[in-house]
Amino acid sequence: MGEIQQEEQAQPVPSSLRTLDSSLPGGRKLSHPLTILVEYDEEEVVVSEPQFHMHASAETEIEAIVGFRRVLAGYLDLLSSREETLGAHLLNQLEYLRAAII
Repeated sequence: MGEIQQEEQAQPVPSSLRTLDSSLPGGRKLSHPLTILVEYDEEEVVVSEPQFHMHASAETEIEAIVGFRRVLAGYLDLLSSREETLGAHLLNQLEYLRAAII
């Protein structure tokens, strides 16, 4: 009789809240630490900001955080360039980003 081998299944990594601080692309910095949610699925890591659900994903946590920093800075620029046409929800996001990024 042959041995029955069980396939080892990777245990899911639980979601966690982390604090993001420090610099952003373009010489910008966060004015205060932001709480971010780090979630794992089978193929990627998703980093998101829980209040407005801004997010980035990548294969590794480090890459996802780097991408998220770019998203924050880029989204501030995008919303700022369209400020006069934004609805209430996007204006709230813009105010949030302006308070968070210096």
